[in-house]
Amino acid sequence: MNKPIDRLGYYLVGFKKFYHKTLALIESKKTGYVLIWVFNDDAYSSIDWSVPIQENLDELYRRRAQQLRDSYDYLALYFSGGADSSNMLRAFLTNNIFIDEIVMQIPEPARKSCNGIDTSNVNHFSEIDYSAVPILNELKNQIHPNTSIRYQDTSKGLIELFDKDNWFEHHPFGVTLALNPLARQHTSFTDKHILKLCDTGKRIAQIIGTDKPLLMYDGKDYYSYFIDVTALHAPPVDLAKREIWEKSYHTEFFYWTPDMPEIAVKQAQEVKLHCELNHNIRNIVCNTNIPIGELRSILHPIIYPSMPEVPFQVAKSSHEAVRKKDRWFWETASESQKFNYQLAINYLNDNINSEHFKSGDIGLGMNCHLSRLYKL
Repeated sequence: MNKPIDRLGYYLVGFKKFYHKTLALIESKKTGYVLIWVFNDDAYSSIDWSVPIQENLDELYRRRAQQLRDSYDYLALYFSGGADSSNMLRAFLTNNIFIDEIVMQIPEPARKSCNGIDTSNVNHFSEIDYSAVPILNELKNQIHPNTSIRYQDTSKGLIELFDKDNWFEHHPFGVTLALNPLARQHTSFTDKHILKLCDTGKRIAQIIGTDKPLLMYDGKDYYSYFIDVTALHAPPVDLAKREIWEKSYHTEFFYWTPDMPEIAVKQAQEVKLHCELNHNIRNIVCNTNIPIGELRSILHPIIYPSMPEVPFQVAKSSHEAVRKKDRWFWETASESQKFNYQLAINYLNDNINSEHFKSGDIGLGMNCHLSRLYKL
């Protein structure tokens, strides 16, 4: 039987199901079974992706926002100031659909180095102050007075997590070995505001923007697919916390959802149309060696037709385990906390086949896994 968390994607190794890629890869090495990533196959296979969807994207975004409002008692929209979350925010505000809170995540120690000049990924967290905040100021007259806007510090819980030698047993990495996704994941289980909300018995949704459509071209046909490294949210291993997550606090991907698969299909169809009209676009968009972040200037006007360009945006993250944007951790954590992080990395290096690491090097991060291909 599928659980709500299955909608965020899961891994099959033999007959065993895993929500954390690292645990699935350990099982794969131990048993010899191949790892398969499953992402809402039933929902996306039930649609013929080659049949044009008549509704325009802005209408689909409006319907998705209303669908979420109708499904939950409390909506927490996670806003980074990037294009994906900005378009998501505007889908609610433009259509007067109430959001209970807008949440901006940032590790507080990173704030001291934030600036509006450096657009390299080392300056990643500056998007909050130099993109998210200006956008909220611009839209302040559309934001309901009862909507709360808050910052969520992702550093404290992460630092404390590494006080425990056995931290990985209770809070394993999801789809990446990097610190920021782990911090965001762990904060969902330790934020007092969230836990207090869960005690009210309300059904709560944390709404995440996810990512853009991905296309392949084989010289004749176009295909779309999903990629696991974007589905960053994994449930806790602790059964008591998982029960809270499954019953009260749900992660909702705004775009990649089985509740409205037409969004991903329509986005892919629009991108395919532009590829057919301009083969230079096709050569770039359908090149699987080009990181999705480098396609933003092409994709944003196509899939977010009514959204103005965001004020400030930095380069996308690479897939390394240790990323430049996480330097705040290395400047803040104690030697024992750093050691405990590295201890888990060493353990994974010994217990995962090296073919799953980029160029066989765990320091470069894990290779991605793709969903099924859908013919457009």
